[in-house]
Amino acid sequence: MLSSPVIGVENPRITANEARAALTARIRGVQDKDSHPVIVYDLDATLFDNRPRVMQIIADLLLSKEAAEFPVEVRRAAGSVTPRKMKYRLTDTLKAHGIEDPKILKWFEQEWFKRFFTNEYVQLDLPTPGAVEFVNQMHDIGVRTVYLTGRDTPGMREGTHAALVQYKFPEPDGQRCILITKPTFEQPDMEYKMEVVEELKKLGTVIGVFDNEPKPMNVLTEAFPEAEHFYLDTMHSPDVEPLLPGIRVLSDFT
Repeated sequence: MLSSPVIGVENPRITANEARAALTARIRGVQDKDSHPVIVYDLDATLFDNRPRVMQIIADLLLSKEAAEFPVEVRRAAGSVTPRKMKYRLTDTLKAHGIEDPKILKWFEQEWFKRFFTNEYVQLDLPTPGAVEFVNQMHDIGVRTVYLTGRDTPGMREGTHAALVQYKFPEPDGQRCILITKPTFEQPDMEYKMEVVEELKKLGTVIGVFDNEPKPMNVLTEAFPEAEHFYLDTMHSPDVEPLLPGIRVLSDFT
């Protein structure tokens, strides 16, 4: 059964072990040609689950003076949100829990926005199951690890680096492990990721790409057609397109 409309019949589901085996075979071939094998990983909803970040933001907002003025049923509904019931947009999540007042929804959205894209809150994300072990295994056998994220440098790079270190992912050092963040918050993610393609080509031979968003997944698949392409079937934005044929699907890294 297809769990997302972006996944087609030409996007087979595989296990992390199958992904690991495919990449390991590619690594040896690239090393024999005296090139650096490179694996590119997205972060949000790929290596990290950002729902804990949202949960903490909701909890903090419910403790605010403004929220204390809301009807008790609104506070109870917001407090009942769980990760499993969370949608991509906070307002959609709250609507699904029975909160309909436009002013209250707008307040939650504005206050969420102030916190979500910050160094402080980004450190609350938890690794996707199996991700730490998977990335380290690939790194330890000779891969150049690249974290390619839409998180911006001014507001989120410091917290992102700290979270990678905290959970014992390979630490960005600018050589064997590289963290690429968006120069400005305002730049559209897709524009930024398309610009980064040329930078990635200079780092070695890209043998693997992991992402949870169909559009950048497709862009990187077209940019690196000889690589292995893996789509994380976790959570994606509503603005989507079908995955290109041949992209394989993972639920997590276990």
